[in-house]
Amino acid sequence: MKRNRLKDAMYLIADELNDHIGWKVFLQILPAIWTTVIVQAFHSNFYTQEGNLNVWGLGIAIVTAVISAVLLVFSDLKMKKDKEAKEQQEADMDVYESEIGVRQAVTEAEISLEEDRNRILRDKINEYMVDETVQQFVSNAISPIERINNSFGELSGCFSKLSGFPRSEFTLSGAVAIVNMNAKKNWKTLDWQWLSIPTMEGTAGIDELITNDSAFSVVASGKKTFYYANDKEEATKKNEYYLDGRDSTYGSGSIVCAEIDEEIGKWRIRLIVSISTYGKMIVGKDDIKEGANLELTYEELIRDIILKQFEGELKEDLLWYGIENIDFKKGRVKKVL
Repeated sequence: MKRNRLKDAMYLIADELNDHIGWKVFLQILPAIWTTVIVQAFHSNFYTQEGNLNVWGLGIAIVTAVISAVLLVFSDLKMKKDKEAKEQQEADMDVYESEIGVRQAVTEAEISLEEDRNRILRDKINEYMVDETVQQFVSNAISPIERINNSFGELSGCFSKLSGFPRSEFTLSGAVAIVNMNAKKNWKTLDWQWLSIPTMEGTAGIDELITNDSAFSVVASGKKTFYYANDKEEATKKNEYYLDGRDSTYGSGSIVCAEIDEEIGKWRIRLIVSISTYGKMIVGKDDIKEGANLELTYEELIRDIILKQFEGELKEDLLWYGIENIDFKKGRVKKVL
């Protein structure tokens, strides 16, 4: 234990010397100062008449020699410590890259499995005519809307870990539309309806979002399948966000809208997921000043990692939602929310 403490103390001194480079240089050149400057200027004070070092001269020579030796030891310790730190960092990077590779492989495998599972489900829906008994079973036993809401709850947790905010700071909502792709002008058989929306005062209604310039309308119109604005006020100036009552109360925040869709024959089920914050931005202004990359945060982390991880489950939920709500025999939506 004492040995480790001594070693740590020596490492600390080595780091301090390296941080205070001026003192380190001064101590390193002391022998040169002694031999070339002091000795020449005050030769008679440190040498005897016979030309040998006197007591003072010998003492100073020993001190400068010891200082030089100590500096060499601490310099060697610093180099050794830096080498060990570099080797440890390289080892940690190898482990990290290995973990990333494993996670990517697992994610890709999960996505592939979910795509195959959803493809099988689509094929079976097209193969067999879904009757009312099946629809009742899906409603009661599978409950697609409840499953989607559960996914939103887990998404809130992911966004909380990403930003450091409590999950309660994120308002997640989802809206669905069912489209008959064979109908002219892509006529919607079921207009946009909320599947999941927090009961909060001041939030805009779906009709307001559709008829005004909003992040929701950008995605609903088909212009983009993914939209984000770290600052809602800036998005408003670009006619890409509609400020609601909560924005006026709590101040600007961030908005993300993403579309996830599935198809069953001629039917397309569209889901728009909206993630909103009020009074806080997902990437803070201080982080932006320090060089935070908005594109990396929103496109690579939020879109390509977080949302991608939930995409397969949500697509499956949309297929179940389609089974529950579409009358395939009569070619119409069975019910309206």
